[in-house]
Amino acid sequence: MVVSVFYAMCRPFMMRDFVFMTIKKRENQTILS
Repeated sequence: MVVSVFYAMCRPFMMRDFVFMTIKKRENQTILS
């Protein structure tokens, strides 16, 4: 159960990092093209 609580606490940060990485990747693609 502790793992699920830890995961629930960390999930917003992981989602934010995922969106941030996606935006950075998209910026890099636009710069290259």
